[in-house]
Order: sequence, then C-alpha cells, then structure tokens
Amino acid sequence: MEMPVSYSFYSKVLYGKLREDVREILSTLCKYKDVDIITNAVFVDYVHQIVVLPPKLSISNFKGYLKGKSTLMIYDKCR
Repeated sequence: MEMPVSYSFYSKVLYGKLREDVREILSTLCKYKDVDIITNAVFVDYVHQIVVLPPKLSISNFKGYLKGKSTLMIYDKCR
C-alpha cells in the first residue's frame, strides 16, 4: 500500500537560485527511491512536500535519507 507523507525542512534563506536548486535536488532524490511527488512547495523558510511512498520504504527511513542527502547536496552546490 502506498501512503502520502508530508514533511518540512527548516532553513533561514531559501530564495532565488537556492530555491530552484533545493527543488531540483529533492526531485532527484525522490526519483532515486521511486517516490512520487504530489506537491512540492519551497518557501523562504521551509520546504513542504507531499509524496507517495512505495511499500518497501518506511516513512522515518525516507525522511532521514532525504534530509541527510539533500543537506550534503545543497552544501556541495553552494560552496
């Protein structure tokens, strides 16, 4: 069974080029895990997504993966 999940990432400044980079990175990471994105909203201080997870992924493992990998990828891109 697939289930929709909503989660947020908090940061102080997500605007301009960084906003587009974050959206692209999260979309890429979701594709790696075969996760469908229902909505994807990047605001100035947080990111909100609703996704549909395949049955093989747990919510907590996916959130940990997404937060960890996206942080490293954003850091590498913005250095």
